[in-house]
Amino acid sequence: MDSKIEECRNGGIVIRAVIMAGGQGKRLRPLTCDLPKPMVPIINRPVMSYTVNLLRKHGIKDIAVTLAYLPGKIKEYFADGSQYGVDLQYYVEESPLGTAGSVKNTGDFLQGTFIVISGDALTDLDISQALDFHRQRGSKATLVLSRQPIPLEYGVVVTDQAGRITRFQEKPSWGEVFSDTVNTGIYILEPEVMDIPRGKMFDFSKDLFPRLLRENVPMYGYVTDGYWCDIGDLRSYRQAQFDVLKGKVQVEIPGEQVEPGLWVEEGSRGLDNVRWQAPVYIGRGCQFGGQVHLGPNTVLNSHCQVESASLKGTVVWNGSRLAPGVEAREATICSNVKLAARARLFDNSVVGSGSQLEADSTLHPGVKVWPGKTVAPETDIWQNLVWGSGNSRRLFGHRDLQGIFNMEITPEFASRLGSAFASLSSGAQGYVVSADDTAAASLVARSVAAGIQACGQGVIIEPGLVAPMTRFAVGHYKASGGVHVRRNPRQKERLHLEFFNAQGVNIDRNTERMLETAFNAGDHPRASSKDIQFIQASDGIARLYFNWASGGLRALGVGKEGPRIVLGAETEHMAFLGSAFLDYLGCTVARDGAGPESVAAEMDGTSAELGIFLAADGEEITLVGQDGKLVRGENYHALATWLALAEKGSSIVIPNYYPQVLEDMAGTEAQVVAVKSAPAQVMAEMKRRGRDPRVALQYILNFDALQASARILDYLVRNKISLDQVLAQLPQLHFQRRTVPCQWKEKGRVLRKLIGQHSPGEMELYEGVKIVNPRGWTLVLPDDERPQFNIYAQGDNEEFAQELAAEVTDKVRTLLDGPRNKE
Repeated sequence: MDSKIEECRNGGIVIRAVIMAGGQGKRLRPLTCDLPKPMVPIINRPVMSYTVNLLRKHGIKDIAVTLAYLPGKIKEYFADGSQYGVDLQYYVEESPLGTAGSVKNTGDFLQGTFIVISGDALTDLDISQALDFHRQRGSKATLVLSRQPIPLEYGVVVTDQAGRITRFQEKPSWGEVFSDTVNTGIYILEPEVMDIPRGKMFDFSKDLFPRLLRENVPMYGYVTDGYWCDIGDLRSYRQAQFDVLKGKVQVEIPGEQVEPGLWVEEGSRGLDNVRWQAPVYIGRGCQFGGQVHLGPNTVLNSHCQVESASLKGTVVWNGSRLAPGVEAREATICSNVKLAARARLFDNSVVGSGSQLEADSTLHPGVKVWPGKTVAPETDIWQNLVWGSGNSRRLFGHRDLQGIFNMEITPEFASRLGSAFASLSSGAQGYVVSADDTAAASLVARSVAAGIQACGQGVIIEPGLVAPMTRFAVGHYKASGGVHVRRNPRQKERLHLEFFNAQGVNIDRNTERMLETAFNAGDHPRASSKDIQFIQASDGIARLYFNWASGGLRALGVGKEGPRIVLGAETEHMAFLGSAFLDYLGCTVARDGAGPESVAAEMDGTSAELGIFLAADGEEITLVGQDGKLVRGENYHALATWLALAEKGSSIVIPNYYPQVLEDMAGTEAQVVAVKSAPAQVMAEMKRRGRDPRVALQYILNFDALQASARILDYLVRNKISLDQVLAQLPQLHFQRRTVPCQWKEKGRVLRKLIGQHSPGEMELYEGVKIVNPRGWTLVLPDDERPQFNIYAQGDNEEFAQELAAEVTDKVRTLLDGPRNKE
């Protein structure tokens, strides 16, 4: 062993190292969607393994590893480090601490001179020479530098002739480039320079090194002539592999070099079928069939199956399968990818783990396919296919499935959804599929219907509807379920898909999970041609709905003279349906579509008796009284509860986040049924109790805006009372809503900490954390669709409600911003 290396081991110069392995690698996505950056493979081994081997080569065995993003993946692979002949200790960064802060987080590990090195860069740095340089100059902080011809993406470091650092320039413009020596992120440090606060955000380049420079602490730059590559993007990722194969970086290549330029690990079969051009690497257990061509710079990791395919300049990860006729040029193919016959991938394209390209599909240059995607046969992809808003394979949000048209929700995706949905039902009643009046929603609805038909089920499909009409149609036709597709009026490229069960209510979370599982499995039963049914004609669902919805009215109806209404709606389609329905009931309708406030303005100075504004989903309604007051949100819920209690019945359904005063309104006259706030659960409970007239009316008022407007108008006309007079009878709510942004991963931790701050007698844990006060309560509820907490508060007066909301909001923010100790 080299004497310098032996000195590193036994002389006490450097006995410890810190590997910084917390990087997310956002610029490497989709490689790093489900893998931390230090785990991306370079020649069939995680890039961090080369760093560990480099340290061991130079006698450094005691190693701390700082983790943040997906830490379990690194711990599971490297374990205690014994397989590498080192001792690894892990330190998880629960919140961003910066580069220096994460090293400081290792605490007592920092004893004596130590080296900090990145776990996601590739280098063959001579650590022993760098240590000699550090010692000889009496340096307190030595930065390893590398010469880069285009240093714009790096931190430039300027040194004097002796190597002492005189200036830093972080990611300069060309006018600020005063040197070609850049900071590699590798540092040799004395422990005294780490006199920084622990658990606080602190960065080497932005905070610590400029401070040391100002304080004239001896700080030097060691310029390495070895290889160093910051694997920052997809091109540099592939290039690092090629540099290893070409011998530009001195690292051990796994496997045996069976011929010059050809490395093969054990267990590969069918090599006689391979025509290759150096350099090429083949991992363990690969299988080849037919005539395979592996061009220069091809890297196959372990257990790949390749048959009659042609690859050049391409990296393929473990377990991927390439069918005959596949061509890949300068591409990256992640783990367990399936490329069907004649699929083609071009320059700098990427296929994420678990994705599938069907036959004759093409990825054009630069296209990235995120994990778990399927590209349909004969499809040319010119833009990235990315994940939706949900995590991993979860499809549904708070109440529906949503995504960008023709990117996240494609016709192929919708067809698979239709087949998955049909596969859940053992009955043969068929399905109702509908869309709003937009072409995009109609296209996706037809694709859903095609998927259902492919399973041998019947379909009634009709455009120009809203979700409540589809729910009605499911019951009317005694269907197995239904699907409604609509376009978001504020984000016009976003579509929403709602799925209904045989009762016509949104499917519950268990059914959503079953649908997600069926969709991801993709093995739906397929019908033979003789079992495929034609699209069934409807009887005019809108007309049937109008007739049905007017059936329970007493003061309004066909042939009767109704009140004068100012009507607005979020979309022209909803305005058309609303005015048609109210006109059908005998009302005189004046249209105003600009918004609820515009409806209120239109009411001023007219003889209209009520203003109504309908949301695009056909469910949400805003009322406007003659005094111009808007009734929506919790005020509308109070009105709906009051109207329902006016009916004969035995019970009332109250979601968990509703103000307490709504329960108090019921008094002893009705059983209060508490239910969690998810719309599907509220719908299901109301439908289950639908024989109770009170609950039946509640359902209408909360989930069917057209019918709700009719029922409210009918009540006002029948009782010769105005909306303003009804509102005057309602109790004051004293209710507050707040939101606090957070990371998804923080939700559970914050709730756990919040629970720990209160005694059991102060809390209700039915849904979220409800903190009870003698004068009110607050509810902290994680949002299902957004990275935020929803906070609700009620007090015995408005001021106290605001005080409660502010207090809990501050608590949540403190927990989010506070230290995250390893537990």
